[in-house]
Amino acid sequence: MPAPKKSAPTLRLELDRDGFAATERLIAYEMVNSMLLTTIELQRVFAMRPLEYQIFTVIAMASVQRFIRQHQRDPAFLDSTPLSAEHRGSISRRRIAETLDLPLETVRRHVAHLIARGEIIETGRGLLSTGGGTLRRSSEAGVMLNMAQRFLAVANRMVQLDAARQESGSEFY
Repeated sequence: MPAPKKSAPTLRLELDRDGFAATERLIAYEMVNSMLLTTIELQRVFAMRPLEYQIFTVIAMASVQRFIRQHQRDPAFLDSTPLSAEHRGSISRRRIAETLDLPLETVRRHVAHLIARGEIIETGRGLLSTGGGTLRRSSEAGVMLNMAQRFLAVANRMVQLDAARQESGSEFY
């Protein structure tokens, strides 16, 4: 039996609004560049054009949202193991159109293409989900690790620029 994990030290950063305002252009560049690079990588992994990828991302997030809300402590699914069908959530075409402020027909057209390619599935009456394995696929391509490294680089840059600091009361070893 493996030894129980020790509780990790709690390190929390808090935003310094004045420091952020003083260096906002530099931080905005770092944040947006990180998001853009990650988006481009994921579009390549899934071989999707920007709008199709955006629709796919909304479906992917809806697919995992139910698990995050209800089962986030289930150790069987905290890594990149694909979620089982009973753990996956879903979303309607209409809700996607509302979320992205797109015409419903545009969403329908892209969804039909994504279903034909096997990227998403229809799980019930008009409900869409990923088929499972989306995280594993992007993780195996190295995108998730790159994204985590970029997020940490942005956080470190914010500390360096005095836009973020260690929250009082948090531990640091």
